[in-house]
Amino acid sequence: MSSPIFLYTGSEIGEKEEAIQNLRKNAVKTYGEIDFYKYYWNDIQFSEVISQLQNENLFIPCTFVVLDGAEMLKTKNDLALLQSWIASPGQAILVLTTAENSVDKKLKDIVPKENQKTFWELFDDKKEEWLINFFRKNNYAITDDAVQSMLEMVENNTGALKSASAMIFSGFPKGSVITDENVQSVLASTREESPFTLFNAMAAAENSPQARFEDSLAILNKLLYARSSSGIAIIAGLSYCFKQLRLWHSLVAKGEMPEKNGAFLNKNAQKRYRAASRIWNAFQTASVVALLADSDMKIRANGTALETLLLEKMLYEIVIKGGAQCSAYEEQIAI
Repeated sequence: MSSPIFLYTGSEIGEKEEAIQNLRKNAVKTYGEIDFYKYYWNDIQFSEVISQLQNENLFIPCTFVVLDGAEMLKTKNDLALLQSWIASPGQAILVLTTAENSVDKKLKDIVPKENQKTFWELFDDKKEEWLINFFRKNNYAITDDAVQSMLEMVENNTGALKSASAMIFSGFPKGSVITDENVQSVLASTREESPFTLFNAMAAAENSPQARFEDSLAILNKLLYARSSSGIAIIAGLSYCFKQLRLWHSLVAKGEMPEKNGAFLNKNAQKRYRAASRIWNAFQTASVVALLADSDMKIRANGTALETLLLEKMLYEIVIKGGAQCSAYEEQIAI
């Protein structure tokens, strides 16, 4: 390999993981055997990562480290440590990853351009196309409403969609046509929480605001505790849902039927956004979209130290206050 360091950015987790797996395979071909480690920025000091890379194993010729959270790598000391290691890397490989689309310019300048790649999230129509093609490659067919159900129930990156598809494949013989009912029966029983299930709890119109808030907090904490989503990814998922709700309101305002629009073909989606529209009107929905963008900026600015508090406050403002921001007094007592 020409350089021991790689920088992979972007929110498309599936393709990013596939690229990392290819790097691992190439390393095994080159060295015969590797020591593999994966770390998260908040769980380890960067100096410890460098020490791990420099710690040669007498029996295993190569150390391969993946560090998630590259957007946090920007202090002068950390960058100096990185440059020092690159100057004499030994037989070690470092892959820096982040769900963000960009990192500090000084870090980008350190990593060779040919070793940098941004994995962009697929557009909605491309996700549908990808899912249909993935089923076809595995000798299955899938109906349009089943595709919509999967995109509603599964976090929208190819890694999560592959895992969900594998669960469905295990329950049906090759050649089957997978319907909406099939998707519901498999994924509902094995459902993991995601930003989309969080939105469902927030938009459960049959419950009181306090009950919806408590259910939403429980899902949020589960997501954060299980590390299945970062705060930024949670906000991205909620932003997608509220932008869909904004579209719903826009169609209604034009005198059109949202159910006839391609974005709401799935019956579950229709039910979800119809209920959500009774909770947040068009003005409140616009306020929530702005609030989500503001929360995203605050988390990026403050790092993960205040992430949980900021997310809980954000849920309170959306669910209890209908998208209005808390006053200074409310901020002290809301959570």
